[in-house]
Amino acid sequence: MSTDYFYVTLFFFILLYLIIFLFNFNKKQQEKLYVQHLESEMNTLSNYTKTVDNLYTDIQHYKHDIQNILLSVRHFIDGEDYESLKQFYYSKVLGQAPIQNATYQLLSNMHPIKHLSLKGLLFSKIEDMSNAGINLQLEILDSIEEIAMEDVDLCRVIGILLDNAIESAIESKDQNVILSCTNTNNVIEIAISNTFKELPDVKKMYQKNYSTKKVHQGIGLHSLTNILKNYPNACLKFRTNDLFFTHIVEISPVLISTP
Repeated sequence: MSTDYFYVTLFFFILLYLIIFLFNFNKKQQEKLYVQHLESEMNTLSNYTKTVDNLYTDIQHYKHDIQNILLSVRHFIDGEDYESLKQFYYSKVLGQAPIQNATYQLLSNMHPIKHLSLKGLLFSKIEDMSNAGINLQLEILDSIEEIAMEDVDLCRVIGILLDNAIESAIESKDQNVILSCTNTNNVIEIAISNTFKELPDVKKMYQKNYSTKKVHQGIGLHSLTNILKNYPNACLKFRTNDLFFTHIVEISPVLISTP
């Protein structure tokens, strides 16, 4: 009887230990995810602030250039030297006018995106593409405020696709990337197209560790598909033609069932 009692008690304590262990493990995992979320938000804010600071500096330079041009124009007008003014306008103002910063133009195009994490990520990748000499065409057709996916996962998914697009575009002749975002009845569609030197093997590119030396479309794609498995409301599609390889992420709103 005492032996049975001992084993029952031992089993109880082991079970209690396992419950406490699993509870603490789950708590630590939740804390880890929360920290990752905060880090993602901080990185987003940092990228956004950096971009705005750069734009402010560019605007100050542009303002300074405009002031110098106006002073020169005033000099010609005061002297009633209209022939020199005409020559100055066509040779200096039109020929060497400050070119509006490409990032500033893209910032204006991104105004419909209200989702801070997505906007911060796109700012960062736009800077990367600008530094790499990639031609980016941005098509934001609708207002995007809410996306039914955790910010950390959304940034990982879109970041992986953009990194692959950049890798492939750099090696291509034209070096073009097209990024479009649409919102149709709260269904968000983000399409990323890139030129390529060599079309990736679409049957293998989602496999773990797949990549080629020439085209790195496989970077992170296996990880991406694992992330999307947690979101039945999201799907990944692709299409190809002679010029572009396109990945499309479609995210539907999460429906809340009513009793």
